[in-house]
Amino acid sequence: MKQLQSYDTTLVLFLSLLFVTIGCSPPTELPEIVVDPSLDQFEFEEVDNELAHFVLENWLSIDGASIVIVEKDSGVIHKAAIGSHQLDSVLMLASVSKVPSVSILMSLASDASIDINLPISSYLPASWEAAYPGITTSQLLSSTSGIPGLGILERDLVAYAHAGHMCQFEYGYFGLPTPLQSCAKSIYENVVETPVRPPGEIFDYGGSQWQLAGGVAEVVSGQSWGQLVEQRLAIPCGLEVFRYGNIVARPNRWNGNPDDLLGSENPSIEGGAISNVDDYAKMLMMHLNDGWCENTDGELTQVLTPELVEEMRVDRGTDAGSRAISGWGYGMGWWVIPPLPPIIEPNIYVDPGAFGSVAWLDSQRQYAVFVALEKYNHLIGDPVLANTVFNRMIRIVESTIDKRP
Repeated sequence: MKQLQSYDTTLVLFLSLLFVTIGCSPPTELPEIVVDPSLDQFEFEEVDNELAHFVLENWLSIDGASIVIVEKDSGVIHKAAIGSHQLDSVLMLASVSKVPSVSILMSLASDASIDINLPISSYLPASWEAAYPGITTSQLLSSTSGIPGLGILERDLVAYAHAGHMCQFEYGYFGLPTPLQSCAKSIYENVVETPVRPPGEIFDYGGSQWQLAGGVAEVVSGQSWGQLVEQRLAIPCGLEVFRYGNIVARPNRWNGNPDDLLGSENPSIEGGAISNVDDYAKMLMMHLNDGWCENTDGELTQVLTPELVEEMRVDRGTDAGSRAISGWGYGMGWWVIPPLPPIIEPNIYVDPGAFGSVAWLDSQRQYAVFVALEKYNHLIGDPVLANTVFNRMIRIVESTIDKRP
């Protein structure tokens, strides 16, 4: 993490000098901060100023940010937009889509439609021939299924494409969309690398295993992923713009209008969602409130059982090698931050995205945060922005939360 931050700082300094040389100097004034007038404007002033400084210092990458903070007992306690962002800006989430995606699968487990620890062959059509036998839904959602993750895009893109796993990034050429279930079947039946790695033994983040999980959800439910999002999240939680498309590999196709989002036939399960801060705050509240959501009429629905909310935070990644990659454990959708003494059990859970946005939840202090950034130019991920803003903001947010009465 420190190496990434150091590299980012060096690059920014170098490019800053370059821009000065060619006559384009960096801005010197903090970007404008707009806060929700219905909430306390001063309690989180330090938080907003720090985020504004982050935007200013990373002016070559981003020109705005927004933030929402929620507490279990109080709901939304702060919301602000900085620079180019507005309070209702809609952004591509990239991997910050993972927690909502897992929530949908877990909602199917909540009503016993699926057992996440049973092999997915128990649910898939008999005509689907398993190239990856024995894998479970929980392994797909914890990136421990043995199916190669996003790292193979840097190792062997040709093998990945030849095996038919690139359909996870496909929303359809020539007006002929690739349905999610067709993509899932292609992934399930085609080996990328040999030998096939045993499920549960190796952590390999992201990739087509998540698209297969979406296919499992469609088969089990008899509904499309879009219908599942509507029935399992949007209606019970009162979401207004949250939805999935599939332009993570083509971010230039995003114009900021949810109605123009492409790829709903084969949505990217791991990275295709769009949201504003209000919708994401509602989903974070669900995770703080033991799986309960409140709809637009004030009615409560239990989307997830408390046990499954906790199950998403169980560290499955460490034993499979996730800490060797990031220093963190991994649950299902959440990265698990190793606790620091005197804390014994983990209490910080993070979901960062390639475009810079990040969400985190503190189960001890009972608050959660979504910081929205946008840098739509890197498919595999730009951990610098998301990880740096998380590392930089969390202590200030914690300090402010701890001062609250």
